[in-house]
Amino acid sequence: RCDWCGDDPLYVKYHDEEWGRVITDDRTLFEFLTLESAQAGLSWITILRKREGYRKAFLNFDFEKVAEMTDDDEERLYRYDGIVRNRRKIHAAITNARLFSDIIAEYGSFYKYIISFFPERKRVVNHVPDMSSLPVSSPVSDKISRDMYRRGFRFFGTVICYSFLQATGFIDDHLNDCHCKIMTQINIDKIHTTQLGEERITKNLHIGRTEIISYCRKMILDNSSVISRKGKNWYITNGNVTLTVNAGSHTIITAHKISG
Repeated sequence: RCDWCGDDPLYVKYHDEEWGRVITDDRTLFEFLTLESAQAGLSWITILRKREGYRKAFLNFDFEKVAEMTDDDEERLYRYDGIVRNRRKIHAAITNARLFSDIIAEYGSFYKYIISFFPERKRVVNHVPDMSSLPVSSPVSDKISRDMYRRGFRFFGTVICYSFLQATGFIDDHLNDCHCKIMTQINIDKIHTTQLGEERITKNLHIGRTEIISYCRKMILDNSSVISRKGKNWYITNGNVTLTVNAGSHTIITAHKISG
């Protein structure tokens, strides 16, 4: 696990279940745009603890409804303790919602707009051996933040933009040995097995051969699974079952129950 989330349960849950996962849904992207903008000058854990307040204040992050908010709404939100009470940030959230809708009208989705800045329209997976190697910005975040500033977005400079790209999966900056980094390398659509693998699994787990693929995919996607890599193999452990998959071919080698 990446060191930055420490042992705070809220932070750990966010790291394990959200940070770096690819998001394409416009409403969720607007949520992170709003939360990241609110973070400016503050810690992310402060915003996470107010997340439900933001969800309530900004109408479950329905950007079309937020775009229709008035000056009276701004004043009401300024008095609401559930969010960071900063007039400029509140105003920016509403203005950004209007501009967010404009981008969707132009590009079809906010995801398509953001990914258009990436070479070959592909997300970036960085080599991050330790915390000191974590970037805080990139040429891509520079370009996006400049374009969004030109369009009228505020509280979305290159550092905030880069944080947004990390959070929403456009950039994978999990540490190299983090189980989440390894998980992103497993393409569940490629998972398959051989006759020998099927024989081993049916013998060890006592499940039918037709159930093997769905069983293994469920294990891989389960947030409580612990995933590691040694040499050519991935090892996915959930409860007392460990699944072994060849990292190169995505071939399921075996699955067995851990004794005791």
